[in-house]
Amino acid sequence: MSSFRKIIGFIFLAILLVGGLYVGITYATTNYVPGTIVGRSYVNSSMNIRVNLPDNFSFQSTKGIPEGSEMFAMSTDHFCNVVVVPGEVFPLFPINLCISSIEDQMTEEAMNTYKVDYTFSGTILRRLGGEQYSFVRGETTYNGVKMNQDIYIRKAGCRFIAIIISYSPSTYESTSERDTFLKCIEKYK
Repeated sequence: MSSFRKIIGFIFLAILLVGGLYVGITYATTNYVPGTIVGRSYVNSSMNIRVNLPDNFSFQSTKGIPEGSEMFAMSTDHFCNVVVVPGEVFPLFPINLCISSIEDQMTEEAMNTYKVDYTFSGTILRRLGGEQYSFVRGETTYNGVKMNQDIYIRKAGCRFIAIIISYSPSTYESTSERDTFLKCIEKYK
């Protein structure tokens, strides 16, 4: 009789967990408002982020960049570009799995398209615009030029947002433009 109660308890716990995940995903999906570009600002109220583009950046078409990307900006000298990609995950999905998934996608795309491989730094926490982000840096060399992709990821419930900044660390202009862009990120509310 005691093993029967354990099985019933386990089934009840599984139903609660799956039901909670379903409700969480449904809530996040139905209440998510995609980010928009207004003038020189990208705003995403659902993820509490606003980016007021620096003078030396301009918005570009999101055609040809990862599907679902809400913003693509490039510096006027093309030393630095930025992509903002929102996503959806299970509520209990840890942020490190989001990061691992993005790392795997970037590595696969780089190998398939450019025949280069990435190495990634360990994940650390950083603050952008008053919010806590997980940060990881991807490094590669393409046509003899070292390239970095700084990835900032923040998760809220079932949603996450990834800010991916690509630049060459070997030029002052590129790292300066990256730093200028990072200073323009702030809370929406």
